[in-house]
Amino acid sequence: METFGKSPQGRDLYAVRAHKGTARKPVVLVQAGIHSGEIEGKDAGLMLLRDIALRGKDRLLDKVDLVFVPIYNVDGHERSSPFNRPNQRGPKDMGWRTTAQNLNLNRDYLKADAPETQAMIGLIRRVDPVLYLDLHVTDGIDHRYDVTYAFSGWRGYYARSAAIGRFLDTRLRPAMDVALTRNGHIPGYYVSTLDNREPEKGMTQDVDTPRFSTGYGDIAHIPTVLVETHSLKPYRQRVLGTYVFVEESLRLAGERAAELRAAIDADRAARPTSVTTSWKQTAEPIYSVDFLGLAHDTYRSPASGRDELRWLSKPVTFRMPVYGSNPDRTVTLPKAWWVPATLPHVIDLLKLHGIRYELTDTPVRSTSTWPARPTPGSAMRTRAIFRWTRPSSMNAVAKRCPPDRSACPPTSRSACSPPSCSNPRARTACWHGTWPRKCCSGPNISRAMPSPRSPTGCWQAIRS
Repeated sequence: METFGKSPQGRDLYAVRAHKGTARKPVVLVQAGIHSGEIEGKDAGLMLLRDIALRGKDRLLDKVDLVFVPIYNVDGHERSSPFNRPNQRGPKDMGWRTTAQNLNLNRDYLKADAPETQAMIGLIRRVDPVLYLDLHVTDGIDHRYDVTYAFSGWRGYYARSAAIGRFLDTRLRPAMDVALTRNGHIPGYYVSTLDNREPEKGMTQDVDTPRFSTGYGDIAHIPTVLVETHSLKPYRQRVLGTYVFVEESLRLAGERAAELRAAIDADRAARPTSVTTSWKQTAEPIYSVDFLGLAHDTYRSPASGRDELRWLSKPVTFRMPVYGSNPDRTVTLPKAWWVPATLPHVIDLLKLHGIRYELTDTPVRSTSTWPARPTPGSAMRTRAIFRWTRPSSMNAVAKRCPPDRSACPPTSRSACSPPSCSNPRARTACWHGTWPRKCCSGPNISRAMPSPRSPTGCWQAIRS
């Protein structure tokens, strides 16, 4: 067991590595409790570790290692209450969804604001898993599926990592459905309906963005699977379904480790020339499925004062349309991105995610597009933009990031570390935040602000 990070409240983040023999093996990384109220993954993983150590299931480790994070959101886990998820059947006390900083860790993979996210990405890069499982519980409508799951590439749709998507869809999905069914569970695709009050309208298969675990895994070329047991099923049933999912994942990854690694390597070697930056829902279904639902009716609720849905125990099967996504905006990738040294948070993110970059000591002249009205914080209040050309004094501490550079492999992380900076102009670079400005230097100049009467780009220095 190791500590791979600390929470904002000072709690350790633990990972357990289950290993057999002395040979180096591929890793299956399993995390539970990213939303600490959805916690059966912790119990399922600890049960499996017990059975590997004491009850004859050590064969699961013949060809792979298991790295298990029992509680990812450790601060949220300690904020437990019987009332945190009142629409979930057990356990008696459940943790809180967000962290002590009120951050949702499953919306934080790319921006990595939380120290827990930064620690997890560090762990991911260090162990370089051939399979990554993110264990959850889902709510929404009632239905007969007790274990649902999703990944980029389901039925061949929306995988940026095409080879990984094919493996998950043609190898993992059939094997997982057989294993779950054999053990008395009903597997299905993650259920997200267009309208929870009228579920027959359809459900969606969305493109996962990289703020989620599955979207991040897709762009980082890590085979990633979201597991969502159903909150209205008994807790014991959900724990056992998660147990089967993790066990089958270990077996499959061991048997097909070479095939998995080949898919990962193929996707990491690919160099796309364009990227879709936004998507829109399809007007028509992309396919339909025989959905294993439950009958329902409506009643007048004295609590809400309106008609509410009431689920009945009668099974019904109906044809469910599934809507997908079409590209809304696709852009051609540039030769490189220039990142000024005065954006240290961006440079830190490049290093965290293993993105290689180069240093340049040649001044760059560029045409830049900037938000017209930047606001403090992380949200923009306008989409208006304007464009101008100006010389940039990005110097030896500026970073050039070619798009054809893959993330640094775990064995060569030193390639991501920049040399120490000795350039005395680093503190007076011509960029500040997201606004360009004239170079300012001197002991009594603390910042620069745009002149409100100079829309053409004139700037004034503000003395402290």
